[in-house]
Amino acid sequence: MSNNYFQFKQFRIEQDQCAMKVCTDACLFGAWLSNVLNQDNEVISRALDIGTGTGLLSLMLSQHPKTIQHIDALEVDKAAANQALENIRQAGMQDEISLYHQSLQKFTTNDTYDLVFSNPPFFANDLKGEDQSRTIAMHEQSLSIQDIFSFAHHHLSTKGKLALLMPFLRKKEVMLKASTFGLYVNRSCDVRQTSSHECFRVMLIFSRSSEVNTLKEQLTIKDADNQYTSEFVNLLNPFYLYL
Repeated sequence: MSNNYFQFKQFRIEQDQCAMKVCTDACLFGAWLSNVLNQDNEVISRALDIGTGTGLLSLMLSQHPKTIQHIDALEVDKAAANQALENIRQAGMQDEISLYHQSLQKFTTNDTYDLVFSNPPFFANDLKGEDQSRTIAMHEQSLSIQDIFSFAHHHLSTKGKLALLMPFLRKKEVMLKASTFGLYVNRSCDVRQTSSHECFRVMLIFSRSSEVNTLKEQLTIKDADNQYTSEFVNLLNPFYLYL
């Protein structure tokens, strides 16, 4: 059984009311994206977190306030939205993160965003379980990749970026779909559990520019001795309590 909370260095995630708990690949995505933004040394005035769940990604990215000035976080599930709001308040980040209990489809704004990021529902046609909240969180039942690309097409700033965590098996499909909305991969990182495993996740950053050469990476979480690799440790060290 998952713990009711996950303690990070600078904040704590309560998760007993959320269908999707804190997991390694989501933490990796938050750490990787945070590192990329720091490397690019860009100041992002406004960002959007689609499907914030526990608030994990917003809180990870807000750990560096000089990088992102404000985040709007959307969550369609009421219990998860309430818990995310409490996590944000407990972290003292309520001025930096605005929580909206709302679906992306019903979210209306005149703002443009320098960054849109999401760990969206992964599965399009897989069998669904009996837990309705978990089904909504994991399957494209209430939020599709097309919905995200359509929003990004209309609301990304000129130099804005869209960051997604997806199953590796959907990488080509997602890249092709993005191009129909005028969005192109500028950076990708394939993720595998160990060197003996196939890639199972991919982290992608899109922009409106089709002329930028794609920076391709691959990251392995654990080595042959089942220990975290140095690349994983370097990314997660600012966040994980025991690294």
